[in-house]
Amino acid sequence: MRSPNSTQAIQIFQVARFGALLLASICLSKSGMSVHDIGQYETCMLLAGTLSFFWINGTTHTYLSQARRGRSSSLNSSLFWSVVCTSILFIGGMLLFQKPLLQLFKLEIDTRFFWLLIIFFVVNNLAFIVDYYLLAADNAQGLLRLSAFHLIVQTSLIAIPAFIYHDFQSAFTGAIVFVSIKAAITIFLTSRNGGLALDLAVVRKFLSDASPLILSFFLGGMAIYVDGIIVTQFYDKGTFATYQYGAREFPITLLLANAFSAAMVAHISNAPSDTEKVLQGTSQLMRRIFPIVIILMALSYWLYPLVYNPQFKNSYIYFNIYLLLTISRLCFPNAILLGHGNSKIILRAGMIEFLLNIIVSITLLKLIGIQGVAYGTVIALMANKSILIYHLHKQGVPLRTYFPVRLASIYGSVLVAVFIFFTYFIHL
Repeated sequence: MRSPNSTQAIQIFQVARFGALLLASICLSKSGMSVHDIGQYETCMLLAGTLSFFWINGTTHTYLSQARRGRSSSLNSSLFWSVVCTSILFIGGMLLFQKPLLQLFKLEIDTRFFWLLIIFFVVNNLAFIVDYYLLAADNAQGLLRLSAFHLIVQTSLIAIPAFIYHDFQSAFTGAIVFVSIKAAITIFLTSRNGGLALDLAVVRKFLSDASPLILSFFLGGMAIYVDGIIVTQFYDKGTFATYQYGAREFPITLLLANAFSAAMVAHISNAPSDTEKVLQGTSQLMRRIFPIVIILMALSYWLYPLVYNPQFKNSYIYFNIYLLLTISRLCFPNAILLGHGNSKIILRAGMIEFLLNIIVSITLLKLIGIQGVAYGTVIALMANKSILIYHLHKQGVPLRTYFPVRLASIYGSVLVAVFIFFTYFIHL
């Protein structure tokens, strides 16, 4: 069999990482841990992710966009120390606002365990760097080994303590051990390829370059929370739960699309005019993802009561609406713009998406009900991508050079037809 390239390897890695998290969650549910303890464990993960997802994504994607421009050695050090310094700042905030933070997330932990949470926060942030070092170096084999490492070691280190001790503290300690191993690999690779000397001026410059992307990821990531906040303002908790169970994107689409986008940022940085690879990769993704999404959309009406319970039978409507995001997710003008080093337009588009999501969601909610909130998210993301497509067109990069318009039109038409029939007519 032909060995995968780095683009395929990062997609395999993202799927493996998601698979490891899924396996770990299944193991926790079978381990004898109480539902309360599993909730505590997941809340710790949520808290750490909420405080870091936007600046980790912003700094690592900035690193990818700059990694092949002749200064990769110093850039490794810049990324490493940027993550360390930003983590320290957030640790200060966590310590200063410990009580309101725990109250906000409804975490029932003592001071000793709070320090474990802080340790996890730091080493987890450092652990992410390894993935991007390997991608920037086109190290496909390293990414494949890391995929197996996640599936086997991460799952085992979380599951085994849970089965032995049946409490979330033990499972969380296992998670700390896993990310600590990855953090140690990060430190080793940084010292070998760029040195660990701290230059604050370089770090400030790097974070300044990354700041538009950090804000862009913050705005994009917050859209998920905005939808939930809007629903809670207008509906009761039961309706909110039904909405939340449905208002989720198909995870494989997100994982593969994000992995491909990251790989294309690195590729365009090295070959700014080579959009053919983006075009070919997008076509392959569409052929893999759209058939699955179309089948899921057709079956969701029957699957939701089986997978969850009859209480959530209407959640399929919101799930189907969110599946429409597939069309926009599989268009990658943002990767080309990042590869060109143009992050400011991405920030502006992200701000417009954020504001449009709020305005359109509330407007449609008042006109057609709770479904309008989900439609608002779809419309806002389409607007974001349209802005980026137009900006590239003005730069002389037409849509057809990086996006398979004909193939997308066929799949998109089928998806919309299936959506209309299986969402609004099949159950009549």
